[in-house]
Amino acid sequence: MLISNSAHVEMNVEAVMSLSARFQISEQTAPGVRGWTPSQSSVADSGGPGCGTIGERDMREAANALSVIGSTLRVRAGETLFVEGDSAGKCYVVVSGLLKEFNTLKDGSCHISDLRFPGVLVGLTPAPAYHQTAEAIQETCLTSYPVERFRMIVAGNPVLSDWLARTLLGDLERTRTNGLALSRLSAMERVARFLLTLRRLTGSSSDLGGAHPIPMSRQDMADHLGLTIETVCRCLTTLKGKGLITMITAHGFTVANETAIAALAEHEDRDGDGRNGR
Repeated sequence: MLISNSAHVEMNVEAVMSLSARFQISEQTAPGVRGWTPSQSSVADSGGPGCGTIGERDMREAANALSVIGSTLRVRAGETLFVEGDSAGKCYVVVSGLLKEFNTLKDGSCHISDLRFPGVLVGLTPAPAYHQTAEAIQETCLTSYPVERFRMIVAGNPVLSDWLARTLLGDLERTRTNGLALSRLSAMERVARFLLTLRRLTGSSSDLGGAHPIPMSRQDMADHLGLTIETVCRCLTTLKGKGLITMITAHGFTVANETAIAALAEHEDRDGDGRNGR
């Protein structure tokens, strides 16, 4: 559902201030995203060209360059943004909501390789077609960019080039750590680690009385962690029973024992195989 042409990005003034008050080049923040604004620390004394710092004007020009080609898009929960095998003509930045990227395996099961939170770049691939399907878990607002124009603008702008390089490196690191978790951590350790990641990325919700939301279904959790839904439910029950977490609702939790759950999430399997079945 296309809403408007050029409604997303930093230089659309009133939209600029809502998503992030900082310019922090990382996998979780993107220049050109609605609400992306530079902070004093990121401006780094507003040094000019050749000073080794990025000035505020440079950052605003970078965001403005993307705003020219951006269109705002809303995808309802359960709708697909793109399907594996579709022509990869667009890339996207998540403004709000949550996406899952997944592959459907030959046996009909699903593997969710990534969850895409606000500020994350989605769909940029060197291949002519998308290699995964992207579906909205919640109603999701994105900015859509024609991929060839996006690449040209990024290639010609040092600020955007640096942001993209850091974003892709962040994706590689996340893929590495997720692969390590799937191969070496037990089911309980995976669930504990996932909850701490959710807490970091989602913050607390006033609608849940200050609890941290679990925005996806138990099945999506299972498909992301390489477990069955029964195992995920059993792990959550065990973590609750041991006093590590408190389940406020089926989709909201708080950490009750910070030290214990952090130790569990960071545990390294020393028995040679941490995979406690599915």
